[in-house]
Amino acid sequence: NSALALVLLASCATSPMPYYKASPVSTSNLLDGYDRYSQPKEGSIRVIVVRDSGVLGAAAPVKLSIDGIAVAKLWPSQRIKLFLPPQDYIFAIEPSPRLSGALVEREVVIKSGKSYAFRISLDWGGAFSLQQSTHLQ
Repeated sequence: NSALALVLLASCATSPMPYYKASPVSTSNLLDGYDRYSQPKEGSIRVIVVRDSGVLGAAAPVKLSIDGIAVAKLWPSQRIKLFLPPQDYIFAIEPSPRLSGALVEREVVIKSGKSYAFRISLDWGGAFSLQQSTHLQ
């Protein structure tokens, strides 16, 4: 039984956090690029990003950037709601400060008529990932 519990525990270093349970990013962790995407504009698409819960990696926030512009620092169990015009973007996440862990970049295509949810997770090896998710809404 203890071996099975260890396997289950090791399979996921962090856990998805539903959007409605996550706390908003504090205003002190909103960065210069946030204002660009903070309010809905005609034709913009809602994009939510939630950092997983869990103790692994909890000692530091993760910086979220869009097209090279820093938007926010997210601690575990925090969320941010953005409004982006439909187009192609490069989303980047990295520990802040970046003492360990690599910069992770991902191409994201935002299309009209949809809303998007992404989660930031961390595995036991210390690698962050940004993935689209249906578990957050």
